[in-house]
Amino acid sequence: MNLNLYLSALLMAATGCSAVVVYLCWKRRELPIAVSYGLCILSTAFYTFGYAFELVSTSLETIRFWLRIEYIGIPFGTVFWIVMVLQYTGKQAYIRKWTVAAAMVIPVVTFIAHNTNEWHHLFLQKPHARRLRGLPAGSDRQGSAVLLARGVRIRAHPRRDRPPPAHVLQVRAVHEKACRAHAGRLAGPV
Repeated sequence: MNLNLYLSALLMAATGCSAVVVYLCWKRRELPIAVSYGLCILSTAFYTFGYAFELVSTSLETIRFWLRIEYIGIPFGTVFWIVMVLQYTGKQAYIRKWTVAAAMVIPVVTFIAHNTNEWHHLFLQKPHARRLRGLPAGSDRQGSAVLLARGVRIRAHPRRDRPPPAHVLQVRAVHEKACRAHAGRLAGPV
């Protein structure tokens, strides 16, 4: 049996199990943690469902389609997970409508940016289908938004007591070069 078909079948089984858990959470929806846990599992189900079909896709267009399905769950799962953890640990005071709405800004922007990538190429530049260890994969050339996020993460908590390691300096240099190139591309011809 082909490895992709086997992995796809396992992911479909995981999606089915997730659907059962979501149904059980829906039945217990009077509990706040059941709602947040159900939404977290639902986002995971979207991801596993999309990835199962992405593995058996044969063309770039079908891979793109299933990536769009995956991205229904990928960005939103973290917000639901944080809400669930706050409820589980008894910190419901931090969960307000405006805090959840503020936390959903980045996932919504990510979802919209991923689905409109053909217009701006912030996620992937020049997408093409390829195989990585026998599995279908998209482009390995990342867009400026991905590089920007990596640079922000590296600079978020620099250690001041010693100079940064060489690999951090290299990543910073690559990030700054990519940002300059992308800024020049956005500016267009003068």
